[in-house]
Amino acid sequence: MRQKFQIPVFLLVCILSLFTIIFVIPMISGILISFTDWNGLSKEYNLIGIYNYTKMFQDLRFLDSLKITIVYTFILLGCTLVLGYISAKAIQKLQYFKSFALFVSFFPYAITPVVACILWNQLYIGLIPEIGKLLEIEILQMNLLSNKETALLAVAIVDLWILVPYATL
Repeated sequence: MRQKFQIPVFLLVCILSLFTIIFVIPMISGILISFTDWNGLSKEYNLIGIYNYTKMFQDLRFLDSLKITIVYTFILLGCTLVLGYISAKAIQKLQYFKSFALFVSFFPYAITPVVACILWNQLYIGLIPEIGKLLEIEILQMNLLSNKETALLAVAIVDLWILVPYATL
């Protein structure tokens, strides 16, 4: 009985040790470094407190990127949950093709994100602008990734295409 208990405890200690070495120690180190003026190269540094953080929150570029990140997160979270639920309900109603529909819907999640990004980049550069020209839709006639107003939505669409199948399951 004692042998059965020792193996899981040993494995748990190994996993927690690796997690601590790989994630916890570098994270704490990074937090401590953020309170210094260290440039990443020199051997000397000074403790400066929260100066880096006050400077960061006064930077308009940081605040703009923070706003974009928050908007992107809400778009991705909300749409993933809603579209995942809708597609799960639709697949659930299928009788004969349920397994095939699950396979097809899960395909975007199964391919690597690099391949998905290359695929969508080609769509945004070539196919979608051509469809926009044929249908005379002005916003679709350009590369959606190169426009400041449409880039966030274009990237969110790619991530939704990848994440919705997982939410469906």
